[in-house]
Parts: sequence; structure tokens; C-alpha cells
Amino acid sequence: MDSQEFDLWKERGYQEFLKRTSYDPQGRRALIAKQRAETIARTADKKLDTLDNLLKRHHDDRTIIFTANNEFAYDISQEGSYRR
Repeated sequence: MDSQEFDLWKERGYQEFLKRTSYDPQGRRALIAKQRAETIARTADKKLDTLDNLLKRHHDDRTIIFTANNEFAYDISQEGSYRR
């Protein structure tokens, strides 16, 4: 898959990328690797320990947590369910 063929930042760029990964073996492997890396990054023990400590320390404070992953943000909002 040639990354020069489409622009992920255009209106339908990401949809085009996903469509192409469905029939391009190299693109499919890249997409799976990206998803695995995101899962590893979001469940890294050190990161979760730090988040847990910060939330305990500031349990009476309003907090905002920024994540790159909607699923992880939802998990955090479910009171510790991010600790799978």
C-alpha cells in the first residue's frame, strides 16, 4: 500500500485507508499492528499505576483525563474498570 495515494487528514481519508486495508495484505498487517500498539500503550502497567495514584490523591477534585483512545476514556469513567 502506497501512503502517497491518499491523505488521512482529508474528509474521507481514514475511511479510504480502512477500505484499502481490507484488500491489501500489507495494509491489513499495518492496521493490526497499529491496533495492538494502541492496546499495549493504553494498558501499560506503569501508566495505569500512575493514573490510579493521581486519581486517589485528587479524589475530591474535578479532573480531566486526556486519552488518544475513546475506549480507554470510557473505561476510566467507569471507576477503575481500566484495571482489566
